Order: sequence, then C-alpha cells, then structure tokens
Amino acid sequence: MTSDTANVDPVRHINRNLLANLLGQGWSALMALLFVPFYLHFLGAAGYGLVGFYATLSALLAIMDGGLGATVTREAVAYPSSNGTERQHLIDMFHTIETLFLAAASVLGVILMLLAPILATHWLHVPAARLDDTRRGLALASIAIALQFVLGFHIGCLVGLQRQVSLNAANAIVSSLRGTGAILLLWLYSPSMTVFFAWQCVVGALALVCFHIMTWRSLGRPPARFRWGSIRGTGRFTASLGIINILGLVLTQLDKVILSRLLSLEYFGYYMIAWSAGTLTLRATGPVFNAYYPRIAELADVPGEKSDLRQTYLQASALLAVMVVPAAMVLAFFGQVLLRAWTGNQLIADLAWLPLAAISLGTMCNAFMHMPYALLLAYRKTSLPLAQNIIAAALLPLLTVALVRHYGLEGASGPWLVLNLGYILFSAPLAFNGLLEKARKPWFVKCVLLPVVLSTLVILPLFALSTHLSTMTGQLALAAAAFLAATVACAWHAGWKQIAPPWLSR
Repeated sequence: MTSDTANVDPVRHINRNLLANLLGQGWSALMALLFVPFYLHFLGAAGYGLVGFYATLSALLAIMDGGLGATVTREAVAYPSSNGTERQHLIDMFHTIETLFLAAASVLGVILMLLAPILATHWLHVPAARLDDTRRGLALASIAIALQFVLGFHIGCLVGLQRQVSLNAANAIVSSLRGTGAILLLWLYSPSMTVFFAWQCVVGALALVCFHIMTWRSLGRPPARFRWGSIRGTGRFTASLGIINILGLVLTQLDKVILSRLLSLEYFGYYMIAWSAGTLTLRATGPVFNAYYPRIAELADVPGEKSDLRQTYLQASALLAVMVVPAAMVLAFFGQVLLRAWTGNQLIADLAWLPLAAISLGTMCNAFMHMPYALLLAYRKTSLPLAQNIIAAALLPLLTVALVRHYGLEGASGPWLVLNLGYILFSAPLAFNGLLEKARKPWFVKCVLLPVVLSTLVILPLFALSTHLSTMTGQLALAAAAFLAATVACAWHAGWKQIAPPWLSR
C-alpha cells in the first residue's frame, strides 16, 4: 500500500469497506447456517458440542495477544500517511508483533496438546465409546487453535490498513473450505472428530500463509527487523487493551467453559446451537465497526469542532441498529420454528428456543455497545471498558453457576442477557463524557430505544398470529414478513438517505 491511499475519499473507503464486510460476513453466516445441520447429522449433538468447545477455546485463548491485535489495528490506520522514520518504526512494530504472535501460538499449541487427554477424560462429559476419538480430536484442535491465533495479527493489520475487500474475500474462501471439506471428509472417509479437526489444521495452515502474504504485500514488502523498542511507546495503550480484551473474551466465552463442565456434552451441543443462531447478528456488527472505526479514529485525531465525528458516529450507530435489531427480535420471538426449520429436529427446537431468545436479545445489546467502544478506542480511553469488564467478569461465573443449577439449560443464557443489558443502562451513558457529549441523547433515543420499540410493535402482532397456525410454512412466512416489516420500519425511522451508502441510495 502506498501513501496515495491516504488521499482516497474517506466516504468511498467507508462505503467500499462496508459493502465488502457485509458480503464477507453474509457469506460466512450462510456457510455456518448450511454446515450445522450436516455436522449434527454426521457427528450428533455431542459431536457438535465438541466443535462448540473448540470454538470457545479458540476465542477464549485469543487473550494471549495481550492487546497487541487491537494495537496493530489502531497503528495501521496511520501507516498510509506515514513516511521516513515514522514509517520504518511502524514496519518494525508490525514485524515485532507478528513474531510475538508466532511465539505465543507455539506455546499455546504445546500446552493445549498436553492438556487434551485431561480435558477429554476429566472435564468434558464424553461417552466412553467416543473417548479415544475425542482425545485425538482435541490434540489436533490444539494445532488448529494455534494457527487461528496468529491470524489475529493479520486481520487486525488489514482492517487498520482498510484492505477489507481482500480480507473478506479471503475469509469467505477460508470459511467455505473449512466447512465444505470437513463435510465431504466426514461423509466419504469417516464421521469422526479426528477427521474433522485434521481438516481444520490443513485449512488453518493454508490460511496463515495466504494472510501473511496479503499483509506484507499491503505494506509494500518493506525490510523489517525485530525491535522491542518499536512497541515500547504503545505499552500503556496495549496493556489496557490487553486487559480489556482478556475480560471481554472471558465475558463471551467463560460461561461456555463453565457450561461444558456443568452440562452433558449433548446438552452443551444444544446450547451451542442456540449460541450459533443467537449471535448471528454480530456478523452484521463487525462490518459496520470495521468500516467506520478507521474513519472515527481519523476524525478523533483532528483538533477543533467535532461535527463531522458526531455525524459519522450517529450514521454508523443508526445503520448498525437497522442491521441488528430486526433480526435479533425475530430470532427472539420466532426462535422455536426457526430452529425446527434449520435443524430439522423438534427436540432441539423445544430445548434450545428459550436460550436462543435470551442470547439474541443479549447479542443485540452487545451490538449497541460497539460504537461507544469505537469512540473510546479512537480517543485511546480505556478506563471505562476496563472497569466495566472487571465488574462483569466477577459476576459472570456466579450468575452462570447459580442459574444453571436452578434452571438447567433454560437458565444458561441468562447471564449473557443480564450483563449486556447492564452495559446499555450503566456503561454506555458514561462513554460520551468529555468526548462527544452532544451525541449521547440522540444515540440512545434514535439508535437504541426507538428501533427496539418499533421492531417490537411490528413483530409482536405477527408472532401472535403465528401461534394460531399449525403449519411450519405459514409460521416461517410470518417470520419473514416480520423481519422485512421491522427492517423497513427501522430504516424509515433512521432516515434511509442518511444511512444508506451511495451504492444503495442511487
């Protein structure tokens, strides 16, 4: 990438990146929806529970980056406009951080491989007939997790460099290979966890090579050297982000680690199905955050009047609400019939619909918090999210154990909803203090409260009507109608011309 990139119209950057992110995440979501029924068919609910445990470990152990991944994104924003000594400093920083990622991944992989037999025997409730296969699968999963960990550096760098078209194209190819290849091998060779995770290792290695080439090609293939001093200046920001990321990942993954111990592997599989469906809306959050955050960070660095920052911030928040709220509310109301249509299993639908409702509403609240978090990161203010996550991390294990022991699977998703609702009510109003206070009220009223109210008013009558229908086809038709009507209502409220990128509003 050359310095000419810095002269590109920032609105064009946002529109191009947003479209790329939407298409990339949309494709990944579609692949996930298509693959899960096949995983359930070949591996069963218990096998899918192990896949969910692998995904949980992979996400949870990303905390080992110590905040360096987020630091890379923030510093990469400045790379296109840098030159001379400053540019060489950034190049050395990126090379140093990549080396640290590789070292941490090696340690992580070895530790997980040593723990694999213990996890299979003493932590997970694995049926005796599947114990050997589970041990081998977890050992291979350790390698796959280590490879996935290093990708965090490259993804962060490419997002900051605004190379999101290439990033999403690569992600779409990788996600397609992961699922399609796994299903073919499970079908044609052996329906075992060993085969599944062996394929994840192969795709992970190919993805790492591909992303490494993309990253350094985007940087212009400059000479780089390992220098501790290159990351010294980011120490405080990186350390704060590291703690925030650790706590944030604990909050999204620790409950599932606890549940994998408290629930049978089969019931944990049911919960992971609900989690996979209920968090689908986060795939819409990422595109908006990744498209707008670099621009918000740029505007935050500009001294003086913040009207452009306020406009950009509210535009991103309004678009996020349109993309998240209708889908989350439909999942909450129509979850049972959607699960039955998706998995083809009435038992799963009956057991997982209540966790799905709570997860989808909690995910909606979590999505709302992404733009306040972007604002804080843009100003390098980390004390609020740090305090918030410390409190939440202390409460999460207690709430999870208490609710699961009293209510079983039905109570497993309660902590996710309670904590994210607390963020909206208590943390979000504080995020604007001293930064963008004029945006606080319009954000909460126009981008949070009214989209939820409008969606509820539109969806509730259609859901009530669906309860009187006996056919799944009719219920699904009403769910689709509810989603479309809620989306139109939210878009109308936000002002279509205000939130629509040029390639949609023409």
